[in-house]
Amino acid sequence: MTLMKNHIQRYKEQQYYYFCHVIDKFIDGEQYAITVISKFDMKRYYERVTPRENDVIHKLVDISSVGLDGNGKVVCGWHNRMEVDEIRQQGTGGFWDQLLNTKLYFEDKIKSNETYEAKPQNLNNILCDNLLVCEKNVTIDLGEKFVECINLISDFTKKNDTTYPYARINEEIAEFDNIRTAIGVINNIFPIGKSFKLAQHVIGYIGEVIGGSSLVLPATKFYNLRGPVKIGQVIKDIYEPHQTNPTSEIWDETKKKMVEVVNYNKNEDLSNKKSDNVEIYY
Repeated sequence: MTLMKNHIQRYKEQQYYYFCHVIDKFIDGEQYAITVISKFDMKRYYERVTPRENDVIHKLVDISSVGLDGNGKVVCGWHNRMEVDEIRQQGTGGFWDQLLNTKLYFEDKIKSNETYEAKPQNLNNILCDNLLVCEKNVTIDLGEKFVECINLISDFTKKNDTTYPYARINEEIAEFDNIRTAIGVINNIFPIGKSFKLAQHVIGYIGEVIGGSSLVLPATKFYNLRGPVKIGQVIKDIYEPHQTNPTSEIWDETKKKMVEVVNYNKNEDLSNKKSDNVEIYY
């Protein structure tokens, strides 16, 4: 689970956030609606400090997931790792390339995609040890903050007898319905101002695309009540190799041999950028 020597690059960019969704999953031959809390952790390695100036960017995507039953108990877990090369491409430079700024873009080439199931005997210890112990000698440190999120959602599920995504999304649905109703009421009583005309036009357009009146259409049509719901902000950090000790060798349990890795230090000038959106680099 380490980066190979030929992927050593001058800069490492790391972005991560947590999200929650609901899936159907068979456990011991029975199908359950499982609340899944996941940590998305993406690392990108490149030679030049401005990512889009690179020809190839090496990307590792790690998604660690823990599943809860309706009582908030951990009943499953898994880790997914995907290794990708982002290869720089040259667009045609035509009208749409100019409009969408896609003259230069990166195309993903997936090199590997593996999922490792958590060992059943580890499930009861996940929240105590912060570790996701999986098959094939893969062990993931989930971190205290992620485990705090798991505990919070576990308590919420148990106390409220509903899933966290369903509750969160329903708050948005209620707000959407209030706005839509207000527009309808004002439309029937007062002359419509420019802002209300614009808002009504947008809602009406969405309603036409889906089918039906915008004031009758259920708000649930606009939402997937099973998630995913993002938890907190996206964290972005930039790292550079250590000046005096840029590389070292460590034992890779999966490969059963020593591999060379980069010893990175956080670049404080570019690090800790927080955003509500998943910002890649364009």
